[in-house]
Amino acid sequence: VVFRSLLVPLQAVITNLVCVGISFGVLTAVFQWGWGLSLIDLPSPTNSVPIISYVPLMMFAALFGLSMDYQVFAISHIQSAKLAGASAHEAVREGLAASGRVIAAAALIMMSVFGSFIINPNPVIKEFGVGLTVAVFFAGLMTLWLTPALLALFGEATWHLPKLLDRFLPHISIEGAPEERVELESEKAAEGSLQSAEDDDQQTPEGGSGLSILDK
Repeated sequence: VVFRSLLVPLQAVITNLVCVGISFGVLTAVFQWGWGLSLIDLPSPTNSVPIISYVPLMMFAALFGLSMDYQVFAISHIQSAKLAGASAHEAVREGLAASGRVIAAAALIMMSVFGSFIINPNPVIKEFGVGLTVAVFFAGLMTLWLTPALLALFGEATWHLPKLLDRFLPHISIEGAPEERVELESEKAAEGSLQSAEDDDQQTPEGGSGLSILDK
């Protein structure tokens, strides 16, 4: 609804599911198959640690929230550049330049937080640490790499919305103000500046000078 597009939410769901699949795969490989248990200081006589049932569920909720946060932040900058008059490819370039560093920094901060969970000796906490660290890494990577590539590949079709949906869906923005109201306010400001310029022209005498010469 916010981005007035069908392809934007579709690619967001696909990239999020890819991140979820990768994080679950790494979690299975490390704890059930025993790949790298010694690296996280979790010895096991059977070289396998069971994954608690609620860990994947809680990981999915946290990952989807973080990944959608990165997606919305990046795509909102891309949409702003597109509304400013840039082409589809230029909007992707400008939006990524404006949001890329912030997303990378946010992902690194969350990775450091979740990575510290691995130090905890509790196996459940370690599972959260490994799974969420990998998930945030790939969520940031997908947002900075795959999402811009898909939007550039879609081109102008990214921002196409069928007329039937466009007629019924409300026009809203990330800031919470309807886009129509923002456009109306900008038009009123432009009309006001134009009117003031016309008033100044009317007050200026013919001949281009606003000075009057006093007869001595």
